[in-house]
Amino acid sequence: MDGRTITFLIFIAFSMACLALGYAARRRGWLNESVSRPLHLNTLIWLWSPISLVSFWGLPLGGEAGGQLIVLMLAQPVLMIAAAAAMAPLARAIGCTRSQQGVMILAAALSNHGFTLGAYLCYALLEPAADALRYGIAYVTSMQIFMVLIFYPVASRFGIGSGSIGEMMRSSFLTSRAVPLYAAGAGLLLNLSGLPDPQWVIDTGLMEVMFFLAAAGSYAGIGLLLRVGDSLAAWRMHSVVGFIQFIFHPLATIALIGGLVFTGVLVTPLLRDVMIVEALTPTAINVVIAANIFHLDARLGSVLWVTNTFAFCLFVLPLMLWFF
Repeated sequence: MDGRTITFLIFIAFSMACLALGYAARRRGWLNESVSRPLHLNTLIWLWSPISLVSFWGLPLGGEAGGQLIVLMLAQPVLMIAAAAAMAPLARAIGCTRSQQGVMILAAALSNHGFTLGAYLCYALLEPAADALRYGIAYVTSMQIFMVLIFYPVASRFGIGSGSIGEMMRSSFLTSRAVPLYAAGAGLLLNLSGLPDPQWVIDTGLMEVMFFLAAAGSYAGIGLLLRVGDSLAAWRMHSVVGFIQFIFHPLATIALIGGLVFTGVLVTPLLRDVMIVEALTPTAINVVIAANIFHLDARLGSVLWVTNTFAFCLFVLPLMLWFF
């Protein structure tokens, strides 16, 4: 294994240690689980936002690379909406409450494409690494755009929200939760202005430091919410989320890539590989964060995320490391 893959495995071990630390802190009474909400919100604002800014500042926007970026970012909402549409009747069929249905739809639509798994995995496994990372960040930023536009209102509707969908969509863009989206927009404007991108952030390892810090806040916050005993009672939900994430998502992605090629859209090997790597990732940390912020069943979100992520680490990740 090369250095980047070893660093990625260290990153996974570090993330699991932060999860365990958060869990132990609540169990021992050092911290209340209510701390998880401000912890997640501040991680979103102060760590995910600068990562988005730097990544979009350095994206290749011209020529073939720019075209591939557009294809990548437009593919994301198609897959998100398809997965959510597939999950909605399944969640009702297994008897989920309204709050649980909201969490299940989020768990289907949002995959861990970003800073704490998918983009980093692209960086560790694919070449050229910097371009793979930027494509991965573009993919997760596209997910953030449509999360704010579509799935924040969905979470609000199933949680504490009131008012029309249009009002919820507008309000989604006016809260601190949307800061990473605006940071990505600022990075895009800096990119278009022609200012040199801060490549030194990647070259010096500062980007990886931000990855680790973002993981620490995200995973520790989930640990504060985690109730291991709740997982056994949710086995039907685990099975459905596993089906969507590890069967539906990869098949839908392969079908979408095939459709793009069939219609004459250029799909480079790097774009194809980024989409396939991201399609195999588990459900997103954002599921827990969104459920927490919008007062859905965040405990369910935490056990779904933990179980789905451990299933990925045990069964899917070894195959990915071997194949790529």
